Amino acid sequence: MLRNLVEPNLFRSLATKAIAAAFLAATAAGCTKPAPASLAAASAKAPTVVSVETRNVASPGAAAMKMADLKTARASRSMDSKLHAAFTTTASPIVASKVTFDRTAIMNREFLYGSDLQYSSMGEEDGMLLQSLSIGHVTARFQIIGDRLQLMAEEKYRFESDINIPLRLLHEWVIVNQTASTITVDVVTASPTLAGLFGAENPARSSWVRSVEFVPQGSYLLVESSVELADGKVAEFMESLFPRETLIGGTPGPIYDDASVEPMADRFGFLSNSIWDSVNGVRSKTAIAQRFNPPAVGQTIDWYVTPNIPAEFIPAVKAGVEGWNRYSQKMWNRDFISFKGVLPAGVKIGDPRFNVINWDSVADASSAYESQASDQATGIQSHSLIYLPYAWVKIGREFWERGELTQNRTATLKASLDQVQFLGKKVEVRCFNDGALLAVHPRMKMDADTFSKDLLRGTLFHEVGHALGLAHNFKGSTSWDPDVPGSIFTYSIMDYNHYEAEGGAFDDPASATGPLLEYDRQILSVLYNEAKDIAATDAELPHCDDSVADSKAGGVDPFCIRYDAGKDPSVFLQRTMSLIQDPNASIGSTKSLAAAAAKSIVYLGDAAEVTSETELRTKMKMFKAQMSALIQYYVSAGAQGLSYMMSANLRDLATFKAGSIPNGFDPIEMRARIAGTMEEVMTLEQFSPATQTAFSKVGDDMTIWLKSTPWYGAAAQTAQAESEAAMKTLAGETLQSISKNIVPRVRARQIQALARTATAPFFLTTSVDYETKALSWLERVLVKALPSGASYTLSERVAAAQTLASFKGIPQAANLKAAARTRVEAEIPLAASAEEREALRALLALLQ
Repeated sequence: MLRNLVEPNLFRSLATKAIAAAFLAATAAGCTKPAPASLAAASAKAPTVVSVETRNVASPGAAAMKMADLKTARASRSMDSKLHAAFTTTASPIVASKVTFDRTAIMNREFLYGSDLQYSSMGEEDGMLLQSLSIGHVTARFQIIGDRLQLMAEEKYRFESDINIPLRLLHEWVIVNQTASTITVDVVTASPTLAGLFGAENPARSSWVRSVEFVPQGSYLLVESSVELADGKVAEFMESLFPRETLIGGTPGPIYDDASVEPMADRFGFLSNSIWDSVNGVRSKTAIAQRFNPPAVGQTIDWYVTPNIPAEFIPAVKAGVEGWNRYSQKMWNRDFISFKGVLPAGVKIGDPRFNVINWDSVADASSAYESQASDQATGIQSHSLIYLPYAWVKIGREFWERGELTQNRTATLKASLDQVQFLGKKVEVRCFNDGALLAVHPRMKMDADTFSKDLLRGTLFHEVGHALGLAHNFKGSTSWDPDVPGSIFTYSIMDYNHYEAEGGAFDDPASATGPLLEYDRQILSVLYNEAKDIAATDAELPHCDDSVADSKAGGVDPFCIRYDAGKDPSVFLQRTMSLIQDPNASIGSTKSLAAAAAKSIVYLGDAAEVTSETELRTKMKMFKAQMSALIQYYVSAGAQGLSYMMSANLRDLATFKAGSIPNGFDPIEMRARIAGTMEEVMTLEQFSPATQTAFSKVGDDMTIWLKSTPWYGAAAQTAQAESEAAMKTLAGETLQSISKNIVPRVRARQIQALARTATAPFFLTTSVDYETKALSWLERVLVKALPSGASYTLSERVAAAQTLASFKGIPQAANLKAAARTRVEAEIPLAASAEEREALRALLALLQ
């Protein structure tokens, strides 16, 4: 690859521009990857850049040094010492480049300008850095204004009018020399459009350039730049510029995600961008499906991973990427996607010729996400970036070691991503995969290495699906019946599936092969083979994406739920509650909480290791944390727990969207199952007697284990008796403690999920009124009490007051609010502490 410095004197000595172009091509040939076929036509033209002369103009500034130190520190915080030694990042010097353009090759020609966030210090105070985000491409043209060469965004697709197209400045460079055939400019700052990427309230303080590189094959100008924001944070970018025909030359026409143009748009969920376009002779708002240029025979869509990945994880990454070849092999008898291994030396994140998986082994990363850049008018993508953290496993380890789950890292990262805008438009992150909902599973504490690799492989399989152009399909899991052996866990990997079920996506732990998920096979045929592989007899499978899962306009779709499982979510909810209360319950291979407790003796480890009372106390402490985590796994942690499943299903007490119920389902019965489970949650004070008995029996096994320790045989009788008593009751007491602390938090979440939405009102018939039912649950919390007569916790009452506010204008709600105020006003003078009094006053304020 041609590096940052091209010797200027050499170009002065060359006789012709053609010789210069030949030199550039020859220099680059030895260290760039082979060009895709789509580049052939563009490569035949003269390169757009004649020469690049780069020089250091300053040592790294304080901001650049800070960013380098931060990356080094983060890299050194790998969560496991066996992963790899930390690498050190050196701050790049500040450079200036004289770039000489070929005048005839750039004027009156369409370009694609793109930008990718490489790294940033956004989120550093919360332990999570925002990084590896493809901001996208815009069409652009050059113009000369006085002594300036300007690059202007020309986004016809963003405007309804095809003549009124406001231009926007992307770059402006001072012209330092020009001839009849060349224009030489100084490149010293980042694009001004990057200054507002993180919001107008945090503008740029300064910007600088770290490297400039030109690749003749395809005429790619690559500029690494940095922007220091007003608050002192730094963002590092890869800016790219290349002729539009480099990407779209010779490609097929767009696939419209618009049923008025493309019949398949109703049948499948494409990832698409909304644009204005002339459709059937009329300019109208439509959408274009995103995809790679379908690779010709003998070619593949290639992927790389950053070089900091430990070698032991490369097979899992390879399997996750190449898992998609099962479909191309079935339909076209060839691979169409390939994992090429570690990113070649010198290639930077954001280079639009490379699809990159940015591996992150830092301790605090908590979510994976995918982003991509495409030509807006055709949907053809240049590249995709996937941020992939190993640290999900740390979430699981912390959970099982401490008995609690911390999810604030995910919220921090999501908030940072939601801020990003480019040219007034929010930058789309195609998927935000929350590790905290995936990494909580009993298997990881038994075999963390295998768990982590399976998790990474499955997550990457999903994220590459987005890169290929597939939107989410949260109805994929409706194919699964856990009571039918061999029932496929989903018909689309683009669903959010439970970890244990998703293992069925691969034939074995070391494999990239697995079952053909029929929805994914069909949509790939549409995107990459003109739907030629779809037979008239192939089943039409339902689909839904984030817009449906999040929407309540005109009612809800009860089958479009993230992380659910099974053909009927309301039945799955009931069975999730059964896992907690019924020792004989199971869902697929998942057994009940009581059954899991019966096997919990393994958490104590090897009795032979306990030779002192200190070691015994340590074992007991660890066991208590493990038991606490086990209970939470079923009740409150992760996507499979009762807390998530309950709140996700409560939306279905609203009216349903027309046509959302398939044949064979009774919506009345579905709602009744959800309401019945909610009633159990609202009155839950203790786990079932059967579950309590199972935990009490754990004490018998623990006592046997205790007596087999070396310490026990040498201990005094008093110490033996005390330890036996403690062992006997430890599991049962842990269960009781959890019921007092976790259950109210779970209930508060459900209460919040009862908020009224006018666009999807609570379902009402002559026999049942779920709005009245919801208000009765709020009344129980705010005015009444639990079955034992005990009051609901203050956090539950606060949640109820907040939810009650959504029932504005309803007389029944107004009466309930008045009654709740009366109760709180009477409690304030009786408060036992200043803190309690202030908390009650805050509750009263919510009830005004």
